[in-house]
Amino acid sequence: MAPLSLVLASFILIQTPQTPQNPQLPSGPPESPNPDPHNTRVVRPRGIPIPLPSFGKSNDGQDGQDERELGTRDPALEKRAEKNIEIAQFYMKQKNFKASINRLSEIYEVYPQYTHFDRVLLLLGRCHIGQTRVLTEEAKQLSGQKQDDKAKIKQEEAAASTAEAKKYLQELIANFADTDAAKDAKKELEKLK
Repeated sequence: MAPLSLVLASFILIQTPQTPQNPQLPSGPPESPNPDPHNTRVVRPRGIPIPLPSFGKSNDGQDGQDERELGTRDPALEKRAEKNIEIAQFYMKQKNFKASINRLSEIYEVYPQYTHFDRVLLLLGRCHIGQTRVLTEEAKQLSGQKQDDKAKIKQEEAAASTAEAKKYLQELIANFADTDAAKDAKKELEKLK
């Protein structure tokens, strides 16, 4: 009689399915013997390279060309940006400017190729102006309650918010001078003076 371990081992070998290796599909991403930290390509497990966006540089090596002109728009990111704008506008109506700024800042930082980037800059400027008003009002209330230290902090925050508003509006005017949003930005800057 055969030992039990021999019988079990042969049973396991018989029951284990063998998967044939397909030479056309790599089993994982190829390993590079000398990885380049500045590599601008990512390799999917199936070996299909994906170009990464290079902010501030165009695909043909010229610096300063606007990424929005290169046709690198991703429909999923466009839709996500539009949804973030919708939500930001809802927060603006509720006078919750911090939440609105957070939504718009995501588009500003993550997706500068967005088709309506001028609109994002205008909304960011307006949200910071609204936040300035809220902070100024809070500072006045704190001064009336004899909490001058807290009022001073709110006034400093309001000044920083005004500076941010100017930054976004000036960027809009500089980069999108011939748009309606730039005309609106000029009006908003005049109000801030």
